[in-house]
Amino acid sequence: MKMSLLNDYYEVKKNRDLYHQNPQDDGKPILSPLDTELRIDCFIYDAQYISYPMDDGTFRFEFQVFNSLDYCKLESKIDEAAHLWDRSKGYALDKTSYNHIQTRYGTFVCSQLFVPKLNENSDEKWFGMHLAGREASLKLHFRDAPDGQIYLQCSYCDLYQKPGTDPIPALEDQVDEPWELME
Repeated sequence: MKMSLLNDYYEVKKNRDLYHQNPQDDGKPILSPLDTELRIDCFIYDAQYISYPMDDGTFRFEFQVFNSLDYCKLESKIDEAAHLWDRSKGYALDKTSYNHIQTRYGTFVCSQLFVPKLNENSDEKWFGMHLAGREASLKLHFRDAPDGQIYLQCSYCDLYQKPGTDPIPALEDQVDEPWELME
C-alpha cells in the first residue's frame, strides 16, 4: 500500500514537472557581461588558481575590496544581478537566484571557466601564489547558470606595480656632511 502511494506521488510529480516546464527556459544565460560590468580596486587575497585550473576545471581567486565606495558598488551590483535574474527568468520557472560570491571572511570570489587577462604573465605553475597581497584593478561582470547560481567573473586584472626601492637616492646620501646643506 505504501509503495503504491509513493510511486503515485513520484508519477504525479514527474508529470507536473513536465507540464510546468518553462518554454522560455532554453538554458541560455540571462545576465550579460555588458549589463553587469563594473571596475573596482582591490587587494588580491588568494590567487593560487588564477592562471591554472582547479581539479574541476574552473579558475578561481579571492580578493578584498580597497574602500567602502567600491564595496558598496560591488554589493549593489550583486543585488541588481540577482533581481535582474529573478525578473527575467519567466513566470513559470520555479527557481530563485543565489550566489556564493562573498566568503564568510569578507573576501569576494571570482569563479570562471577561462583565465582572466592579466597585465603580467608567467609560465610558472605557481604564479598565482606570488600575487597574494598585490594591489589590482579588476574589471568584473556577472554570469548565471540555468539553476539560478550567479557567478562573479573577472575579464581583466590590472596588477599595480610592486612597491620597490626609490630609484632616486635621497639628498642626505649625496651630501657628506649635514652642515653643507646650510650654506
